[in-house]
Amino acid sequence: MAGQPGSKVVMKQPPDARGHEPSLRAVYANYFQVGQNACEVVLDFGYAHNEKDVVWVTRIVTTPEYAKALLQLLDTSVEQHEARYGPLDEP
Repeated sequence: MAGQPGSKVVMKQPPDARGHEPSLRAVYANYFQVGQNACEVVLDFGYAHNEKDVVWVTRIVTTPEYAKALLQLLDTSVEQHEARYGPLDEP
């Protein structure tokens, strides 16, 4: 468990996004909201054409330790994407 002496948070990236389990449901998101307290980080995902018409599709609640691991995983993934396809513009 995270937070215990000697424990380590490990997150692995699948070799190919298409290699996910068939039972996983894919949803599109282009709008995000993050909240937190001392014990949890709440990630809300939605899609919108503008800020007034947001459709929220999922919420993930995790610990700050796993949120930090996710941040590192996303950072690595974006770096790899830019190395392969070129720099990304800010949204």
